[in-house]
Amino acid sequence: MGESNIIVVGAGIVGCATAAHLAKEGQDVLILEAGDFPNPTATSYGSGRIFRFAYHEGEKYFPLLERSRERWLTLDESTSENVFVTTGSLTVSQSDGDTFTGALETCRVHDIDHEVLDAETVNDRFPAYELPDEVSSGLST
Repeated sequence: MGESNIIVVGAGIVGCATAAHLAKEGQDVLILEAGDFPNPTATSYGSGRIFRFAYHEGEKYFPLLERSRERWLTLDESTSENVFVTTGSLTVSQSDGDTFTGALETCRVHDIDHEVLDAETVNDRFPAYELPDEVSSGLST
């Protein structure tokens, strides 16, 4: 094996994406992974993953999310598989909780189409939910 000038630890979605990007730039990359590949216990395994712009962790991540979405769409266009499916999302929390306020702030700052819903409206619109009245807010994007 030749020498690598970059070592990526972890062959999850972030590690593999990083390694692929660096390799396209001409870097010699070695990926180290302790588990099986693909790893059925990894957070990036399977079809049930979500990409969202209403990021409750803070609106400062929005530029990174825009870039990430562009790359997901490029990947989607380059394969015969449909790997990126656009849907809506629902964030449910107390109206003063960090999850709700953070997602709402991201929507407002970056002009993301959204609706603020009370528990009754969420329950009516999304029958799988039975939110208690004390869950005061939902954010549909």
